[in-house]
Amino acid sequence: MRSTPRSEEISSQGMERKGNTFVVLLATEAEAGKAVVRTEIKQLYAQQLVAFGAPYEKRLRSQGGQLQTAKQTIEIA
Repeated sequence: MRSTPRSEEISSQGMERKGNTFVVLLATEAEAGKAVVRTEIKQLYAQQLVAFGAPYEKRLRSQGGQLQTAKQTIEIA
């Protein structure tokens, strides 16, 4: 895994689709560290998801403001 700061080896074992979600199967050398690795990966995923979605949210908010202005203009006319 590229983004993890740990020295442990993490490898991808596979990916499955379950309904509307994907399950990523990972393997790590340290049995005791699996919970820590799982937590770190979930945190990294959440951070990247927010960063990825930020431009889209900004654009949607901007368009929402434009729609509100258009609705007000239509109501006045």
